[in-house]
Amino acid sequence: MKEFQSKKRRKVGFKLILKVIFWVILLIIGKLIYGSISSGTISLNDAKNYNTHDNKKALKVLFIGNSHTSAFRIDQLLMEISLSQKEQYYHIYAESVADAQLLTIKIHWEAGEALRAIKRRKWDYVVLQGQSAMPLDPKARANFLNYSKAFVKEINKTGAKAIFYGTWPYTASKLKKYRAELTKLNKGRFAATIKNFNPDLHYRAINSIYLKAAKKYKSTAVLTAPIRNTAPQDIALQENGNYNTLAGAYLNALAFYKHIFSANKFDEDTYVPVMLDKDDARRLRKHVENFGKKVAKK
Repeated sequence: MKEFQSKKRRKVGFKLILKVIFWVILLIIGKLIYGSISSGTISLNDAKNYNTHDNKKALKVLFIGNSHTSAFRIDQLLMEISLSQKEQYYHIYAESVADAQLLTIKIHWEAGEALRAIKRRKWDYVVLQGQSAMPLDPKARANFLNYSKAFVKEINKTGAKAIFYGTWPYTASKLKKYRAELTKLNKGRFAATIKNFNPDLHYRAINSIYLKAAKKYKSTAVLTAPIRNTAPQDIALQENGNYNTLAGAYLNALAFYKHIFSANKFDEDTYVPVMLDKDDARRLRKHVENFGKKVAKK
């Protein structure tokens, strides 16, 4: 009986050893196929492992915003773009606290999640993005500046730098609809202020408030409106009034990469989302390259 049990244990032990050897071989093969280091750069397949928050080679960026940040995940696009640059020593790890319901900087402050995210780890940059309609409403502008001040104060405490993410104007049809809603909501108080607003005035108002915040709180701003306004007109950057398309989100992510690294050129094999036309992506990269330092005014 004892001899039988001994043989059984040896048999089980032998099978266990074979299983261990099998998995080790699989891991080695996987490493050879999906090797994380090639020609001095990190492959996209290993992005998740490379971009851990304690990796010193990764600049860490936190986005705080609404659907202009969450749609097509600008933080993820920025990570992929940075990982595909062969000559760039530093890459980007990015996260976001962004949702269509979190419309304004004030709502973000009151919700508390963004503030907890700022304190959660050592960020290099924290991006603040407000509501596009904000410049149309005097009260909303005041709230934006006040709560931006509070956020920048907390960001500075962590040693990170704040970047203001300037959005883009509504189309004429959406602006007309919003004017009516805003006038009704405020019982006509701001009717005189907003009745003459058009996309051009909205464009200038957006750029003005974000530059004002950046200057006032000793930060920087990425103004996406000017770069979008001069982009190839046959590439649709927004839909349904002012919501990002994939091309629009990609263009914004390129602008942030350029701002953070002061990059003058993107690699020819820069990451392109699967659903984005490769030629459109190439033209958008060239546009950002040629746009110069107007992309991000300091």
